Amino acid sequence: MFKRQLLALLLALSLLIPAALAEEAAPADPQAEIDALNARIAELEATVDDLEARLAEYEAPQGEYAPDSAVVTFDGGSVPLSAAQEKYRQRAAYYEAIDIDEADYADDLKQDVLQNLAEDAILAMKAQEMGVYDLTDADRAEAEADARETYEANVEYYLSYFYDESLSEEDIRRQTEEYLAGEGVSYEDILTDCLSSVWKQRLFDAVTQDVTVTEEDIRAMYDEGLSNAMETYLSDPEMFEYDYAYGDLIYYHPEGYRRIDFVQLSFTDDEATLASDLINEISVTDEDGRFALEAELDELYEALSARYADLISRAAAGEDLEALAQEFHLDECASLPVTENSTTLSEEFCAAAMALSAGQTSEPVRNDFGLWIMRYISDIPPGEVPYEEMHDLLSESALDAARQELYFNTVDQWIEDANIVIHPEML
Repeated sequence: MFKRQLLALLLALSLLIPAALAEEAAPADPQAEIDALNARIAELEATVDDLEARLAEYEAPQGEYAPDSAVVTFDGGSVPLSAAQEKYRQRAAYYEAIDIDEADYADDLKQDVLQNLAEDAILAMKAQEMGVYDLTDADRAEAEADARETYEANVEYYLSYFYDESLSEEDIRRQTEEYLAGEGVSYEDILTDCLSSVWKQRLFDAVTQDVTVTEEDIRAMYDEGLSNAMETYLSDPEMFEYDYAYGDLIYYHPEGYRRIDFVQLSFTDDEATLASDLINEISVTDEDGRFALEAELDELYEALSARYADLISRAAAGEDLEALAQEFHLDECASLPVTENSTTLSEEFCAAAMALSAGQTSEPVRNDFGLWIMRYISDIPPGEVPYEEMHDLLSESALDAARQELYFNTVDQWIEDANIVIHPEML
């Protein structure tokens, strides 16, 4: 429209000048006529400039693309611009939350967002082709419950950051939810992820349903894992403790470790705050002033011991600590390898654990968050863990590894064959 207007105006201007010059063969005042003509030309040029500015605005990229324009295309489908803009907004909000200027990484961020959207769209298309995409009402109900639980956990975690005794619980929650929304965390987004995880798992199962592993595969995994563990742990025993803590398969035990089972009896939030304040104050108070503070701290620990007197008594009598933890709804209960040189545990924990005799259960041991109840179960024999003991775990692990390899190789091939075209300039 603007282009046509501009061209018409330029044509009119080109015709106007010769016509004006020929209007009078012998003007009475040639200079006056020339001045008038120049003034008219100036007006027309101003009009042209205005139209050119409007045309430039009309053709600017931010106004050129409709929300449903395809910002990504691939064989069999596309991704609309609106979806990419929302995803980019979420990623930019995350960058802002960690004090990174997303503008510094805009080109890479656009590429990453569009590539991820393309790959997700291709997986959805493949899931539809394989008949595993559609969800039942039961699937949706389960996903909604999972999403609500995850969202509420996020809210609960951040509520304390917005606590203000002058505000009602509703206002504190509202501020918390507004903050989470600003960080790109919403129930709707979490629900979308939960729903997609259902069909993605079914797609994985469909692709890998025929995968099997042989006894030779399992043995090969054991031999490789044992060799790597021996090389790593003998030079850096600390890595053994990290692998154990993160649930990795343990093929080899370094020397000097014992198995310690323990439960944590925790202060309430208010008690933990008071205990922390007292401990800090005691550390900077002279000897004469510590007595009253230490007495107040002792009362906190004694009250905690009294609250769990039944558990402490039954633990001392030899009852299983894990069963007691479940009965008393304790969150922290574990079995750990401990040595006097442990680097992943506190000195207080190691000292108390190494002071026990085999089979002995400790008296309550103080820590900054409450009390430990420990039990020295047994020494851990050094050396390799026998293949037979690990066979079942290795079988599951080898099968999972084979399924993962097949699935991701298949996905990579789908993506390569899809002829993806992305348009980051549209974002």
